Amino acid sequence: MDEYADLIKKELGEYIPPGSGVDKPMQPSCFLSKTQGPSTVEELAAMEEIPYRKTTGMLMYYQIAMRLDISFPVGKCARYMANLGMPHWRALQRILKWIETHPNAYLEFRQPKDDALRNVLVWFVDSDWASDPDDMKSTLGHIGYINGAPFLWVSRKQKSQASSSGEAEVKAAHGCSLDAMYFRQFMEEIGFFQPPNRMYEDNNAALAYISDPLVRGRMKHIHKDYHVIKEFVESG
Repeated sequence: MDEYADLIKKELGEYIPPGSGVDKPMQPSCFLSKTQGPSTVEELAAMEEIPYRKTTGMLMYYQIAMRLDISFPVGKCARYMANLGMPHWRALQRILKWIETHPNAYLEFRQPKDDALRNVLVWFVDSDWASDPDDMKSTLGHIGYINGAPFLWVSRKQKSQASSSGEAEVKAAHGCSLDAMYFRQFMEEIGFFQPPNRMYEDNNAALAYISDPLVRGRMKHIHKDYHVIKEFVESG
C-alpha cells in the first residue's frame, strides 16, 4: 500500500500543511462538532472549494485496507461531510500530514513463541462514552489479532445513546463478540481449532455484567439484543 500513500500525496499534496511532521494523526483534545459548519454565505462558498469529500474517501479506503492508525480520526472527520467547516478540514489535513510523516505501513505476522497461541484469535475492545458533542453517542472500537498482527479493526459511532460508560462498553463488546464468533467459526471451518478466545475489556461494570449469566437490576435497561454476549461467554 506504499503506492497508495504516494497517490494520496500526489493527488492531495497541495493541501498538506507545510512544516515538520506530526506525532499523532489527531490530537486527543481535538473538538469537532456540527456547530463548526459555515455560518455565512462567504464561508459556505469557501468550503465548497475544499476537496473534503474526495480526501475523506481516499483516506477511508486507505484505513480499511491497511492503516488502522487512522481509523478513528478518519471516521470522526467523515461525520461532517454534509456541513463541513474549517475545523473539520484542519483535522483532515493533520491526517494527511501524518501520512506524509509516516508513509510506510506494514502488518507483520510472526510465529508466536507459545505454540498454543498459533493461529488463535485475540480481541481488544473499548468505547469512548458520550464522546460526540452533538448527539452524545459513544464511539466504539475493536481490533482482532492473529499471530501478532491485527487482521480486523473497527471504529464507529454507536447507533444509540448509552446512559453510562458501562452500558457503552457492553454495547462495544457485543459488536466485537459478533465479529469474534464469525471469525472463530470461519477459522474452525478451514481447519484451525480455536480454544476459548480472549477478549480484553477494561471496564469493570461491563466485565461484571458480561460474566454474570443473570440480568441485574441496574443493567436491565440494556436492550435484550445485547444480552447474547452472555451466552457467548458461557459457551466459551
